[in-house]
Amino acid sequence: YLPILLLTFFNSTYSQKNDELDKRNGFKTIKIGTPLATFANQTRFITHFNQTNADCYLYEPTDKDLYKLFDIEIETILLTFDKNNYLVGILLRKTVPQSEKFNTEKTLLELVSNLKIIFGKQLGLIDVNNKYDNIRTGAYWGTEKLILKSYLEYQNKENAIDIILCIYDLKYLTTPIEKGF
Repeated sequence: YLPILLLTFFNSTYSQKNDELDKRNGFKTIKIGTPLATFANQTRFITHFNQTNADCYLYEPTDKDLYKLFDIEIETILLTFDKNNYLVGILLRKTVPQSEKFNTEKTLLELVSNLKIIFGKQLGLIDVNNKYDNIRTGAYWGTEKLILKSYLEYQNKENAIDIILCIYDLKYLTTPIEKGF
């Protein structure tokens, strides 16, 4: 009976953690699926993404708590809205000089540890060296509805490091791929 009891406990604990991402559905008071009009007078258009037919806005909320991610002071909040003007992506970013690389990597480890406490073990690790000479390293979590990524992006040309946390509606990310196959 003990092995069955332990297996049931671990499965229910994992399921509860995995569902936590869907329950939170965003970051603090910023929720995926919210209409653009809700953020009126606090957003500024940045760019249009042709591939996904979505618009990105800089969000400058009056709620200062939205600029805190655990102990990290966020500098930039970007919101992505689909063609129907519903929120499909949230990106939080803080940029630091590469001279602070050790402290920044320590900050990412602490961030990932905190996210593991909330969402359980990550689904995978991010280790990308892309064509723009930027390097990304971090972790991601996901459900059938959402994906959360937390990573460092080393901006070699800018001599800076971005600490990034983003949450996206998985349907928004996969629709262009499905149309292409």
